[in-house]
Amino acid sequence: MSLKGIEVRLCDLSLHDLMYLRPGRVKLEDLLALACGLDAAGIPLIEFGTSEPLGPGPSSQGLQREDMEACLRAIGPRLKQSRLAIQFMPGVDAAEQLQRAQDWGVTAVSMAASCLDAGLIAPCLRMARGLGLEVQGMLMVAQESEVQTLVQQARLMEAEGAHGITLADCAGTLSGANVREHMQALRQALRVETELGFHGHGSMALSVSNSLAAIEGGARRIDGSLAMPGVRHTPIDALCAISHRLGAVTGVDAYRLSDIGASLVQSLDRSFSPEEQARASAVPVLAAAAASARPQVERRFSGPPTRIFA
Repeated sequence: MSLKGIEVRLCDLSLHDLMYLRPGRVKLEDLLALACGLDAAGIPLIEFGTSEPLGPGPSSQGLQREDMEACLRAIGPRLKQSRLAIQFMPGVDAAEQLQRAQDWGVTAVSMAASCLDAGLIAPCLRMARGLGLEVQGMLMVAQESEVQTLVQQARLMEAEGAHGITLADCAGTLSGANVREHMQALRQALRVETELGFHGHGSMALSVSNSLAAIEGGARRIDGSLAMPGVRHTPIDALCAISHRLGAVTGVDAYRLSDIGASLVQSLDRSFSPEEQARASAVPVLAAAAASARPQVERRFSGPPTRIFA
């Protein structure tokens, strides 16, 4: 496989995942430090979380509206090159929520819908586009859909204002051939300027290989997260390193990203209970190896241990 010269945008979901893994127990300074680290590494998009705390009801993230406002207002001004995004969940006061998020520093939103009912989010796509936000439509449960159904729903999202369409393999069961076929069909059906994305899950340990297959098929935006205990998203640090090996251009410092991942894994290993760690998935390839090898490597080499994977 060769991805030589292909430009890929990475969207990091680590802040999102941290808040769901540790609801109510993640400090603002920790989120801010992680966001600044991702920004320094060159991640183009940082997704903070869902818009759920912006609504009137209780939030499963453990965040209240004032907490989310404080987080977004603190993080946004500190980002020098990354854009701040949220996953928007349409509700009865969608227009107010979108405006509120924009006022607090959000410049991009992704909106998810089942691959059979994209029309349900059409009004919100138009609202977000009208506010000048970058809008990404996300087709969920792609593993259950025929290609023609995906194409039809993607065209609907595009017509309603989505700048890009992301295919979400929520179960993590699509094969690389499936992903490539779906992406190629979407690429042929949509406008050239409509960005294609892929959002993989690692339930079957296929998320990295499927993300690479998606890039081959035409995807230019890939979602992922610094893997940590309990996270099933594509390990973005491993994906970044491997895609660079294959010639892709992300603009991200893969070494710095791996160092952030290694530090995060170490800190979470200390904060998770043994029971939580036992239920957790494998940590990312580069970060885990770097973290476990650090003492030995530091005795024998100078410089960060992740450089041994260059």
